[in-house]
Amino acid sequence: MKRFFGNICAQILMLLGVCVLSLIGLHLGHRYLEARQSYLDELVANEQVKVEISHLLQKKLLSISGGLQDFTHANSQTEIVQVDNRLKELQEQIFTYLHVIEAGGISEEVYPVNFGDEESVRRKLRYINHTPNRINLESIELRAKMVELAEMIQSFRQLAEHRVVVLEFRDPMMTADTIRRGSFQYKGIRPFITRILENANRLHFRSQNEANRLQEYNRHFSTTYRRAELLSVVIALSALMMMGALILYRSRRIIVERQRYQDELAAINETLESRVSDRTLQLEQEVLERKKTEQQLSDQARFLTTTIESLGHPFLVIDARDSRVVMANSAARKGSKDGSAPTCYARTHLLKGVCDVNDHLCTLKQVELVGDAVTIEHAHQDNEGNPVFVEVHGYPIYDADGELVQIIEYALDITDRKIAQQQLIAAKDQLEMRVEERTRELKRAQKSLATRERHFRRLIENVTDIITIVDADGIVSYTSPAAEMLFGKPLEEIVGRDIREFVVNEDLKGVDLPTLQKLYGTTTPVEYRVYDRNHKIQVLESFIQQFDDEQSERRYILCSRNITQRKKAEDENRKLSMVVAQNPSSVVITDVQGHIEYVNPYFEQATGYSFDEVIGKNPRVLNAGKTPKHIFEELWATILAGQVWQGEFINRKKNGELYDESVLVSPIKNERGEITHFVALKENVTELKKARQQAEEANRAKSEFLSRMSHELRTPLNAINGFSQLMLASRKNPLTDKHRAMVTQIDQAGKHLLELINEVLDLARIEAGKLSLSLETVDPCHIVADCLPLLHGLADTHQVTLHSRCCEKTFPMVRADYTRAKQVLVNLLSNGIKYNRVGGQVTVDVVVDEPPGFLCFKVEDNGQGIAEDKQKELFVPFARLSNDSDSIEGTGIGMTITRQLVEAMGGIIDFTSRYGEGSTFWFTLPLAKPSAVHGRGGAAEPLAMGETVCPPGNCATVLYIEDNPGNIGLMASFFEEWSSATLLTCSEAEQGLEMAETQQPDVILMDLNLPGIDGFEAMRRLRSQAATASIPVIAISADAMKETMRKVGQFGFDGFVAKPVDF
Repeated sequence: MKRFFGNICAQILMLLGVCVLSLIGLHLGHRYLEARQSYLDELVANEQVKVEISHLLQKKLLSISGGLQDFTHANSQTEIVQVDNRLKELQEQIFTYLHVIEAGGISEEVYPVNFGDEESVRRKLRYINHTPNRINLESIELRAKMVELAEMIQSFRQLAEHRVVVLEFRDPMMTADTIRRGSFQYKGIRPFITRILENANRLHFRSQNEANRLQEYNRHFSTTYRRAELLSVVIALSALMMMGALILYRSRRIIVERQRYQDELAAINETLESRVSDRTLQLEQEVLERKKTEQQLSDQARFLTTTIESLGHPFLVIDARDSRVVMANSAARKGSKDGSAPTCYARTHLLKGVCDVNDHLCTLKQVELVGDAVTIEHAHQDNEGNPVFVEVHGYPIYDADGELVQIIEYALDITDRKIAQQQLIAAKDQLEMRVEERTRELKRAQKSLATRERHFRRLIENVTDIITIVDADGIVSYTSPAAEMLFGKPLEEIVGRDIREFVVNEDLKGVDLPTLQKLYGTTTPVEYRVYDRNHKIQVLESFIQQFDDEQSERRYILCSRNITQRKKAEDENRKLSMVVAQNPSSVVITDVQGHIEYVNPYFEQATGYSFDEVIGKNPRVLNAGKTPKHIFEELWATILAGQVWQGEFINRKKNGELYDESVLVSPIKNERGEITHFVALKENVTELKKARQQAEEANRAKSEFLSRMSHELRTPLNAINGFSQLMLASRKNPLTDKHRAMVTQIDQAGKHLLELINEVLDLARIEAGKLSLSLETVDPCHIVADCLPLLHGLADTHQVTLHSRCCEKTFPMVRADYTRAKQVLVNLLSNGIKYNRVGGQVTVDVVVDEPPGFLCFKVEDNGQGIAEDKQKELFVPFARLSNDSDSIEGTGIGMTITRQLVEAMGGIIDFTSRYGEGSTFWFTLPLAKPSAVHGRGGAAEPLAMGETVCPPGNCATVLYIEDNPGNIGLMASFFEEWSSATLLTCSEAEQGLEMAETQQPDVILMDLNLPGIDGFEAMRRLRSQAATASIPVIAISADAMKETMRKVGQFGFDGFVAKPVDF
């Protein structure tokens, strides 16, 4: 035990073991309690399903009650069969619900999701009966009463069939007796229906109570579970804290001992540092001595180079591999026949090969053959034919591997020596000894010089900087190989040219080197631009140094470096700096801790804080305390993850003024991908938000104005157009020919005014951005087929023939709004008819993939055409281009609306026209995707007013709720003229609701804009009452805006008729 308390590692391991065991215990307990919680949640959900099924059972029973009432109103055998089928379906659904409640199972419900039940969704309700042996008295009673209900349904059907037979005999007494019997029978079953509903209610309430009991137990279990889990955590944490305290005590003892050892190590380190300091002084002294030695060697190399250059006889260093001249002094260059030739034989003899013959041996070949220094005599002739004797000396130079790499060759004119040879024969031995000794010394010097020369040339040839020697006039006498890489010219073509020929004229034009050397010298570089091998501009930076050559002529060394990329980077940095400094938004740069390192001038203007006031501070100096805390947490989580964050703050200026600010924060990373800084772009959006709010308010006001204008303009037209149509079609009170002509003018003028109103409202909606489209997959053939019948009357009036080239063809589907596509095509066809000549023709055609991916509709006419100077005004609102435009109806905005509609559907519209010959208008619609082939084939024809009401002889009652007396009179006149149905009218919604409940009409026609409660609220009340829930209701309104029609569908109206009504 004592060993355990003395071992800190064992204690830590024990602490870790306790932690692991605690975590395992907590995890297992959590898993068990979580499984228990999941099982309780499933029980609660199962009871909720049972509650929902019992609720559906109640709804179906109410629907059966309404269906029995429908039997009493059935006027034909077809209606009886429909009601009977609906009741049988409801009975089957009720028995299904009872079976699911008793034995468990799945019930599938179908719910409509749009107007007219054109689409629906299915929902499955799964219920599990955990007590199948338990007797459900409510379910058994419901089953028994459902059997009795089936017999009553059969009795009601028989009564309805008897009523239909009586109606066919048209006996008033029998009809009244049958209606009375039906009413009495329906009132007699109401108590029975009430008892069935009470049984269903008891079943529903029992299910609801069971669900509430399970929920209460679930909440109690959850509370107990949380308490147990918290107690376990507290116990585990207490044990861990006790173990941690013990380990902390042992750790402190170890730290004290470690501190003692560190003090001893510090003393040893001081001793070692003293020794290292002494050794460092010794090394510095050795380095100084080495530099001094290197300087001496450099001076010796310079001396040898000067000595060789000052020799009066030719001195050459020749490469042993290709006879190339590596070095030549001035005497060798002057004595050569071609001083620029690269090889020795080309320089001295103008030969293309090695000059190795018996009377003229090659020095290099002899050195290679002998393997040592050689001396050869060559006989030549001067320009006057006199013999000239030359003594050529060759000395080999070997590399570290013993391979011959170069030779030193120098030639002596020995003509005088040959002449005086006889005179000097006596001194031959002495001279040979001196020459031999001098040769050995020279050999050693030449070898050292050749090595240094080789190193010097390798350095010059491999350095990337350009080293150039020029005279005072700027003529290049030498340049390093780096110049060849830059200019793309051999060094021979560069040497001898003025250096200013390579420089851009604007940089060094008219400036001489002495002036540049005085201005810049060796301390400040001069920058200038040159053209490289690709004739692109490169920027060079040169240091200029002056010196005097062997002839005491002043020369200059230019050490140049290509800084093009550096200048580009500097330009980019300068541009970025200007962008940040002149940015109209605030720019803030911080370090990774959020301390501000830079703000641009606009930040000072926007916040009132100066640059010095915010540097080193956190941006929270602007925080007004109005921005939620979670936004800052989201900001830091995003940018620390290396991503861009965008949002808004409410900040405070230095003067205390609050303002809204849109902020974009982005991390800045180095080349290793590490975040080093953050940059924020901030823009004051206070005024922008105010302007947006004002624009939204103006937009809402404009929408309200359009809706009101649509209602106010269409309402009087309903009376004008309606009464004129009734007068023209009246059979009871036919018009005289004179009056018929007058009323026809009234009807045509009303229709024309309605078209103008629709066009103006369409244009206003487009300009306000309120035009809504319903894009779907449409068959282009149906678009054309639906448009042509609408225009035959107009074509006959203008004596124009209307043709179609696409009747027998098949085309791919397009993606468009069906109604708007018809509007576009009708407008183009009607223009082709109206602006045509007598006997002219208009042709419509459809072309695929013109352009690709689109379907093109073409409308051609051979009418008067459009003058070229007026074609550009075609799509201008309210522009009338025809010469006789006064005789043709229209506002001049039809083509403007047409183009807006086509572009809104993703297409384009254009035309070609020749004055006096005709025009071709075309527009495109995008093709639908292949997967969307099940689209709309055409639009259903709207029902005429007579078709929305039952056929004559079979109708019962129509209730018309309208506050406008003129509209009431119009509708009454129509029913009196064309229908045998009974029309009931009222001017207020409250009165209409009472009449609907007492009179039970077959159809209700309801105006939406009513005094008191409007049509929408009245519709909601009708649907909430069982007596009126199943009566069809058709909305009538002069507000034909899309929003109103969408709202009509949402409230469950069975149809919509826009004023003015076209009878």
